[in-house]
Amino acid sequence: MDSANERGAQAPLAGAQERVAMALFGAGEDGKARMVALCAEPGMGRREVLSGVLALASERGARVIRRDFAHSSAESACRSLVRLAGVLSNPQGPTVLGIEEIPPADEAAVHRLARAAHRMLDSGVSILCTLRPEARQLLEAIPECHVIGSSALTESSVGPSTARRVVELSHGIPRLVSALGRWQEGSGVERIPVAYYDVLGNLIELSLRPSLSDEERRLRLALLLLGKGSADDLVEVVGQSSPEVLSDIHEHAPLFGLAANLACFEGLSEVVPSALVTCLRNAAPACALFPEVAQRCMVVLAKRRALSRAATLARLPECADSLAAVGDLIDDFVDAGEIDLVRRALDVSSALPREELVRRRSIVASLDVRGVCSMAPSGEGPSGGWDSLRLFADARRFLWGKLPDVRDDAPTRRLLDRRLAAHIGACSLMLRGAFSAAQGMLVGVPDDGRGPSVSGALLAIDAEVARVMTGGSTAVGQDGVDAAREFLVRHPLRGLMGYVSIWEIVCALLRPEEGPAELERLVASCERSGDALVQVVALLAGSIADLRGRSAARAQVRASLAETAARGFDADYLLRVAGLIGEVARHLLGDRVEVRPGARGGDDLDSVCSFVRETMLTEGDPSYVSALGDEVPWDALWLVRMLCRGLGSFSEDLAERLPPSWKRAVSSVEPVWPPRAVLPRGRGMAAELRPARPAGLVSISLLGGFSLRVCGQSVPDGMLERRNMKSMLEYLVLHGGYAKRFQIVEQVWPDCDYVSGFNRAYQTTSALRAVVADIDRGVELIVASRTSGEISVNMGVVDCDVSEFRREAREAVDSEDAERSLECARAAERLYAGDLYVPPSDGTGFIAAMRAELRCLYVDAMIEGSAAALSLGHDRSAARLAGNAVLVDNMREDAVTALVRALRACGRGPEAQRQQRSYEQRLARATAGERRGPTPRR
Repeated sequence: MDSANERGAQAPLAGAQERVAMALFGAGEDGKARMVALCAEPGMGRREVLSGVLALASERGARVIRRDFAHSSAESACRSLVRLAGVLSNPQGPTVLGIEEIPPADEAAVHRLARAAHRMLDSGVSILCTLRPEARQLLEAIPECHVIGSSALTESSVGPSTARRVVELSHGIPRLVSALGRWQEGSGVERIPVAYYDVLGNLIELSLRPSLSDEERRLRLALLLLGKGSADDLVEVVGQSSPEVLSDIHEHAPLFGLAANLACFEGLSEVVPSALVTCLRNAAPACALFPEVAQRCMVVLAKRRALSRAATLARLPECADSLAAVGDLIDDFVDAGEIDLVRRALDVSSALPREELVRRRSIVASLDVRGVCSMAPSGEGPSGGWDSLRLFADARRFLWGKLPDVRDDAPTRRLLDRRLAAHIGACSLMLRGAFSAAQGMLVGVPDDGRGPSVSGALLAIDAEVARVMTGGSTAVGQDGVDAAREFLVRHPLRGLMGYVSIWEIVCALLRPEEGPAELERLVASCERSGDALVQVVALLAGSIADLRGRSAARAQVRASLAETAARGFDADYLLRVAGLIGEVARHLLGDRVEVRPGARGGDDLDSVCSFVRETMLTEGDPSYVSALGDEVPWDALWLVRMLCRGLGSFSEDLAERLPPSWKRAVSSVEPVWPPRAVLPRGRGMAAELRPARPAGLVSISLLGGFSLRVCGQSVPDGMLERRNMKSMLEYLVLHGGYAKRFQIVEQVWPDCDYVSGFNRAYQTTSALRAVVADIDRGVELIVASRTSGEISVNMGVVDCDVSEFRREAREAVDSEDAERSLECARAAERLYAGDLYVPPSDGTGFIAAMRAELRCLYVDAMIEGSAAALSLGHDRSAARLAGNAVLVDNMREDAVTALVRALRACGRGPEAQRQQRSYEQRLARATAGERRGPTPRR
């Protein structure tokens, strides 16, 4: 495949050489001397073609003479060729003269050069020369010369050996075709080799060379900066141009993509997304020489809403005086994420009243600040009606729990206004719990077709939150949210990142296969957020996670904090959810909950609250039948799913009492329902559900250290120390076997930008594959997909001690059979060789949270195993297991109690008393330290 691509890059030059050789030597072999000139722009392969034809002439027995005037003046070149004409006045045998880069010359020098050429032709010397289009005056003085231009060389590049997409990205310019080299058509423009941009930059610099006239340089610079457009755009930038100059650019400079009818153009700086930065870097001298061209191009781009390109040009120092064009389109530039540019435009603005300028500055600043910040009061725009900046402000205030007044005058607004109003309206509905209505509102929102934008990112997140909260799968729809997240991260839009945080928490909460460590990480990072809505959502998710982790007291505290924070919101939906979760936490703690009756006939949340409260009131009464109707509460079904999973007997009782229609609705959206099968007494859940499969080809040990074995052969640590391989592999294995690229970058390379991080992730993937392939090439451990943006581990061939430990420890805790519980506790004891290995890089704290979770699970398993051993008469085993629990966490009262009980059963009463006194002393010191607070420095 690689050799085919190289042949494809060489094919254009091969065709051109054949054409030039035919013109120079003639089809009839009549021996008559001929002159052929390659008149083309730099990069068209003139030097390569000349060298190839001269080599062919030498093979045919001709004497070859070569002169290079690339760095010579016209006068010097003229003197050299005149002398050479005298030397070759009587050549011995067939002779071919190759002349490189004849420089542009004045009329007198042109006549001397023409006489010298005629003299050599009359003497039987064939001439093959190259020159740039601005030197073609010489060719007019030699009418018998056969001229081959850029268009002929370009057309020859379009052949069966060159991919169509390659021609589009190069406009057939041979040097660019060669630079693309091994690039595959299906690889995507993001994988274009760096050599392509290097060549493109060199060509751009040469295309604006000083030897061209100022008129042509201005026109070429305008074509380059605009990227694409019409003849009218060019007139607006540089005025009326000469048709001859335009024709010359079309004929000789395919880089600019000027159409044959001279009415439109599309250059490579528009075709290749990343080419504009390269263009500006190499066109900087021309921009400094013609600043008015850069300024007018920026204004034209802004008028036609090419905002991203206009913003890139606006960063040029030459465009500082034209930032008024940004101020006229401030809403659109904010939607494009160009906050810094808008700030600069507002700083130099003098056309707005002071009050309006302050209002705009505060709104724009709030979009890049987390938490509550100063902002002008919400109100109408300066014209007394709607303006988009007000809607951006409303989107920012929504994260504080504030609902705007949305008026029903959408038909009179611009498209951007309608999109932002749809976002605000959908968010207002969701804050009231009307997720289905929000989903319906978002269905008909039009797309502006301008590419990534703030409004597009917010609408994508809104649509996915509404879909997931009404029962949609969290496994689909990630691409749109990932693109929105990358857009908000890439631009200074920190004030809107709360929307991404809410989406991530919702996904982690509703995804049953997601481990608790990821949810805890998100909750820990968001529960102290300055945005009240993000904080409340994080506290509610944290309280549900606490309930699942059997920390009902902590869940009650979090629910109480969420309830307090939600009292200031303009809608009471989250306030009611927090109240219900607090009641469930108190019920699980054994407190008597004064249950207030739900509002029958209210919204979906009222129905769910009534059902849950009835279940708490009538717990233990199997004959109770709920009086609720069969109507499914779709907008609150997410809460039913949360409470029916992971809360022990309470969840089982709740799931059993669901009305039949509710059960069918939940089972249609839950991958596994009921979430926990009711097994016969004496049978453990793990024993029932554990699949039988052969040992994996790859074994990964993470407890007590890191080790990797492939097909039974250990991989040396030294091979895994490079490129953060341990950090990435551990994260993927513990994260369920897969992760998005941005998640890996944030975890393993937190200090990198996303582009560099993605490249490092793929390099680490390749390194891991190589390590495994050194042992067994048939093992496919890791898979990276650039299309989906995911990197995954083939868990079908992997055994991990953490997974095995989890199964055994949870079975030890959950099993109702004492023998089974003791057996699993002993297995967990064997597996837990030490705390979870913490890699060199843990940017998000995911591994640290997982480490703490596994420690807690180990303690729980040891306590339950000790109790089971004690009930079976295995007193020494009970003491050993309880001792393990105390060694890991000596502040757990239940662990110390289990150890004291086991020691007394073994007849070791004095030791039991020492353990009890030691625990009381530790507890007293900890309590005293909390009262005193931190010790001041002296």
